[in-house]
Amino acid sequence: MGSIEQHLGPGVFTHDDICVMRHAFRLLRKTRTGLLDQDTDKLARYIVHFYNLGLVDPRKLAEVCHRIALSRQDLQFSPPLIL
Repeated sequence: MGSIEQHLGPGVFTHDDICVMRHAFRLLRKTRTGLLDQDTDKLARYIVHFYNLGLVDPRKLAEVCHRIALSRQDLQFSPPLIL
């Protein structure tokens, strides 16, 4: 029989999904020190949003979320993210 992932509905993340998003989040955290809790919430929401759209490479996911945060001026990051 197939794995459990075949039976999961939309919006349910597997262990592998969580690992990818966690990696992207950690890459983003390395780009800036002293993030406030509200800032980390915004970053996490960006990551989940773009992951749901199909962006599953953690480095690319981190880069896109970094650029979105900069363009919205939600956060003040250190110099551009270089991965």
